[in-house]
Amino acid sequence: MAFNGNPEGTKPYLDAFVRGMSEQGFTLDRDYALEVRHAQGRSDRYPAILGELLAADAEAIVVAGNTIIQAAKAATATVPIVMATSIDPDATGLVASLARPGGNVTGLTSQSANVTAKRLQMLRELLPGATRTTLLLDPKVPGAAYAHVLRETEDAAKALGFQTTIAEASTADELDKALAALPARRPEALAVGNALLFFTYRKRIVDFCAQHRIPAIYGSSEAVVEGGLIGYATNVAENFRKAASYVARILNGAKPADLPIEQPTRVELFVNLKTARALGITVPKSLLARADEVIQ
Repeated sequence: MAFNGNPEGTKPYLDAFVRGMSEQGFTLDRDYALEVRHAQGRSDRYPAILGELLAADAEAIVVAGNTIIQAAKAATATVPIVMATSIDPDATGLVASLARPGGNVTGLTSQSANVTAKRLQMLRELLPGATRTTLLLDPKVPGAAYAHVLRETEDAAKALGFQTTIAEASTADELDKALAALPARRPEALAVGNALLFFTYRKRIVDFCAQHRIPAIYGSSEAVVEGGLIGYATNVAENFRKAASYVARILNGAKPADLPIEQPTRVELFVNLKTARALGITVPKSLLARADEVIQ
């Protein structure tokens, strides 16, 4: 397995995968060995850590996030690659199609690009009087994902009456610079995109928004648990548990090209009332009623 983050932050997903393998009848260290590598938030380390897994004769590589999936594809065209999370893998060229992925990549999608547009709708519900919003996006997401997300969100923002500016970041340093420039834009809300970078450094974004009193909606429930205002996303740990079923089938002889991509059937809404109170925001009852978890 190859992770973008560090061992502490990725432990819940590793545990979920091991649990999923157990459900498939595979016991760790008896039926399979697990090699894990961490990029520590540095995308430039992807080739090295993926090379280490290939040198260890990996029979399948589990990865999450379009950027690291793309790096895995560049590293091998033969070893099966299982996606625990991905965004529009067919539209971005990671697979040929959802029904028949072809090649050596299969697994799960986590969200489609239009989920970002739905987050803007929730911001409008939460902040009915707001007019200025900023979208935080990673322009280096592989394939057509960036253009797709940008088009979807800009169209949604216009329809909702938001005046929108775009903040871009593809590295940790660029993220710091993008955040530092935010107050000058005077946004009334921030919509954080689905990029792996923003998931890895979510606490940095959450803390900045708290310091500058900027309401924000995130692409992960983890950000809300850590103090973010609101999040709308699939359950990442559950996706890793499901990814185990793909690995089990591959170890039993299935070819990734023949395993259809599983699409999300549920997107979870998390609301942090403590953060809302700190920002002086009253969360509508209609939004609370739809929430999967409300953090007091």
